[in-house]
Amino acid sequence: MPRKPKIPEHVNHERWLVSYADFITLLFAFFTTLYSISSVDQKKAGKLMYSMMTALHLDFFPNPKAVAGSALNNPQLIPIEQLAILATKRREKEPESMGQGSGMGADARGDKRLQGLASSLQRLVGGSILKNRVQVKLDRRGIIISLAEAGFFDPGAAELREGALEALTVIAQELQQPSLDITVEGHSDNTPTRGGRYKTNWELSTARATFVVVYFITKHGFSPDHLSAMGYGEFRPVDSNATPAGRARNRRVDIVVRSQPSREANDSLLPPLTPVEAPPAPKGTGEEHSKKGSEGHH
Repeated sequence: MPRKPKIPEHVNHERWLVSYADFITLLFAFFTTLYSISSVDQKKAGKLMYSMMTALHLDFFPNPKAVAGSALNNPQLIPIEQLAILATKRREKEPESMGQGSGMGADARGDKRLQGLASSLQRLVGGSILKNRVQVKLDRRGIIISLAEAGFFDPGAAELREGALEALTVIAQELQQPSLDITVEGHSDNTPTRGGRYKTNWELSTARATFVVVYFITKHGFSPDHLSAMGYGEFRPVDSNATPAGRARNRRVDIVVRSQPSREANDSLLPPLTPVEAPPAPKGTGEEHSKKGSEGHH
């Protein structure tokens, strides 16, 4: 049986298109990956950080003694943001005589009632609801209840997360006591806000503090006379803004609890109101006209 004649292969001059198409596909995937890395979803990144720190049992608030580190030995090497931290800690470590002698009111650390309340709050912090979200300490100003942003707020938002309402309710129930003065302070890191509802860290920190105050009043019946909200932006840090962990600790809301007598003592430092005298009546008006009219009739 005769063999079939071998058909000569046709030379394909367009095989380069296959390699070129593969190259273009890989190039497209490369730039798409670069774009996705450059535009990180801050909300998802915050949730991821909180989940990882919770799973690894990491605390958002470390030992304050380790904040400054060895830089304290050489002030010339301390960056500007670290100087702000040291200034804050110096205010907390001022001797009691300085506060009382200057008329700033008694040291809150000597208040037996605040000591008991602080102990109760610290026991709650050890529970599953507040663990790794809240830090409680007692200093000269009063009880400081620090709420970590990652545990209560989404990045760039002032409204509480759904899961954070339960934690704030636990704190509110413990603070529903008579004769307490509460100031809610909002803080942020030094990262500028980008887009969103709030243009500056001042507005964001103040809005978060106001949200907590309104929640206390509307949901738990707190008296508005003993509540106030303040926003400090990035200018009251508790850690360095040079690291992601430090910035995470600076993004917080502090609930400062004092006894009412302390507030009255601080209010006594304000200058007294100067009585305003009524301006003299202009000449030729009022009673003078009536007197002149009566003299003319006589």
